[in-house]
Amino acid sequence: RDRRNTKVIYYSFYKNIAVFFVQMWFSIYNGFSAQTLYDDWIMAFYNILITSLPVFLLGLFEKDLPDEVLFQYPEIYRLHKRLRFKTLFQWLIYSFLHSAILFFFPYLVISGTTGETIGLRLFGTIILTIGIIVITLKLALETTTWNILYHLGVWGSLLFYFVVIAIQSFMFKIMPGEYRVFEKMFTIPLFYFLLVMTIVICLLPDVSFKYLYRNYKPKSWYILQEY
Repeated sequence: RDRRNTKVIYYSFYKNIAVFFVQMWFSIYNGFSAQTLYDDWIMAFYNILITSLPVFLLGLFEKDLPDEVLFQYPEIYRLHKRLRFKTLFQWLIYSFLHSAILFFFPYLVISGTTGETIGLRLFGTIILTIGIIVITLKLALETTTWNILYHLGVWGSLLFYFVVIAIQSFMFKIMPGEYRVFEKMFTIPLFYFLLVMTIVICLLPDVSFKYLYRNYKPKSWYILQEY
């Protein structure tokens, strides 16, 4: 239980900093004018509807080791359950790094291309969409215990985000700035390039470090997970 709680804390910090610190990077280019990059409704729904269920289910179901293993090796429980400042610091480093990649990589790529007009709302939707996919995949990388409900919660929340922005794109009278942004985003080949490359740049270090640690410097609970 304690391990689940600490992972929920780490991930909660990560998902908010990674996606919303992008606004700080954006403010460098808008003269700190408080101009927002994201749609107001999406920002309101982000923690309430879009990312809340996966975090709740993570805290409910996540279990790095079976109970019988912990009963057999209680010292692992004592080592594994604590909220560690070092681990929290690592998550914070990842979150700030990912926020920088989420903003600067698309910005530099789009700025260096010609022939494609991408406005502020479309640019913000592209970054937010890639950001939500990145944090969802990051959660998947950090999850040990999967079941049907957890799959439905994680991937269903991601699908819900796409449903929301799709609906917004056709509410011209209420949200004129979002009109057809969803459709436009998926018709731009550059979006798919940015999506794939940003995911790789953000998560390849995670995958690499996990592989190296598990194979060459495994922690005690990594070894027990193999049994």
